Amino acid sequence: FTLYQGDNITLYCGDYFALDKSVLKLVSAVYDRAALIALAVDLRAKYAQHLYSIISNDCRVLLLTLNYPQSQISGPPYAVDEDEVVSLFSKGFECQQLQCFDDIKNEPKFLRAGVDFIEKATYCLHKTGA
Repeated sequence: FTLYQGDNITLYCGDYFALDKSVLKLVSAVYDRAALIALAVDLRAKYAQHLYSIISNDCRVLLLTLNYPQSQISGPPYAVDEDEVVSLFSKGFECQQLQCFDDIKNEPKFLRAGVDFIEKATYCLHKTGA
């Protein structure tokens, strides 16, 4: 992995599925800005299971998602709605939606494609150890 370090933060750049628990043993937080929404539907469960397997029980995950009518424009980024987040992470994580809002006015690519709405949601995931 390529590491980028600053004051109290280290960013790992590389193949997510190659990450193992030993690399993340001191990690207290994960920020998923666009990883989940970049994955096709067939990889998302693998992503969630791998995340569960590599983080410690006290780790928190800040997850950002998009939801929009996938029939109106193809991804990536792909639409991931609240039901899917709950389905992916309910086994092993406490999932709390922190916010959700329609931001279509600030998304010119989606506006030009005629997309009706684009919901941006933020979740806090806490590994439960279950």
